[in-house]
Amino acid sequence: MGHKYARDGFLSIKHQVPSMLRNDPWRRGAVSGVIINNSSVSAHGGFPTISPYSVSKHGVLGLTRRASMDYGGLGIRVVGIAPGGVDTPMRRASIEAQGRDPDEAQALNMSHRTNTPDEMADVVMFLATDAASSLQGTDLDVTMGMLTGPFAPPNRNS
Repeated sequence: MGHKYARDGFLSIKHQVPSMLRNDPWRRGAVSGVIINNSSVSAHGGFPTISPYSVSKHGVLGLTRRASMDYGGLGIRVVGIAPGGVDTPMRRASIEAQGRDPDEAQALNMSHRTNTPDEMADVVMFLATDAASSLQGTDLDVTMGMLTGPFAPPNRNS
């Protein structure tokens, strides 16, 4: 499973770029498109027992950076997002496989809650706009602070 994220990102870019370049056939420097990859907090560190996933997400981050260098001068912006925990069926199944209740699981971030898919969609929509035109070759940290440092669960007794 681990290798598929980097491979899928590569294949997406391979097929998106020719279409985007047709948006500016005379290469006048207009923005031809935006490619937004989905990396992960695991691309920046990783967690025990999910090494293949982390390696693959590192690959997505590297692909984002390299593709921005290859296509940025042609008017294609390549950026990504690095989400932390997002309340998805995959996350819930992973937590349940550990014998825990997904609704009770503590999120390891500053807000002590899990991101929603709608929040991730809002970030992706922002990256696709001209308001994000200065972003190129990076992935946006949308981990609620997980990449800032370790966080203790909130003290429920206080």
